Amino acid sequence: MSASVPVRRSRRAVLGAALGATAATVATAVHAPRVLGAGSDGVYGLAAAGTTSVQGVGVYGHAMSSNGGVGTYGYAQAATGTTYGAIGYAVSPTGVGVYGFAPGGGVAVRAASAGGVALETSGRIVAHKASGVATILKGHTSLLVTPGVAVKSSAFVLLTPRGNLGSRGLWYTLSPSTGTITIRVSSAVSASTQVGWLLIG
Repeated sequence: MSASVPVRRSRRAVLGAALGATAATVATAVHAPRVLGAGSDGVYGLAAAGTTSVQGVGVYGHAMSSNGGVGTYGYAQAATGTTYGAIGYAVSPTGVGVYGFAPGGGVAVRAASAGGVALETSGRIVAHKASGVATILKGHTSLLVTPGVAVKSSAFVLLTPRGNLGSRGLWYTLSPSTGTITIRVSSAVSASTQVGWLLIG
């Protein structure tokens, strides 16, 4: 997945700017309530790029406030039924429905639920840089793994051997200073054995 921020070169049909709001007030640049009945849209944005080198933006939200600013906010008010605050939809086989990018080292996507489900998926889960399959070579008792992300002392690793370890114990140790994980077995393996690993936290 590319880590570049989309280039905005399209013209704007509607531009709303709300300036001067304080921490105790909320300013609204564009307000379009949905009152026309079922199937109506409060705000509809369409970007049709003429060339493949130009990236259009249907709806663009930009928050400059450092006090909890929100670029785009979706709110589903109905007390019952399956409602959605925001929906991302990608038709292309390589498209991305929702993309979060935190270049400053923050959280790209955060999910929270008060007593419900914070994150629900239907399909495979891929953890680039934080998971993989490593091989303990025949006659060895450990192997060193270097993830593509920082290794914190508070993290933990899920291990799944892809072969029969017999009565051997399997565990790991972390080295935050070097950003590495050492996967260990209690005695040397009689044949090269793969171990799947997943770094969490």
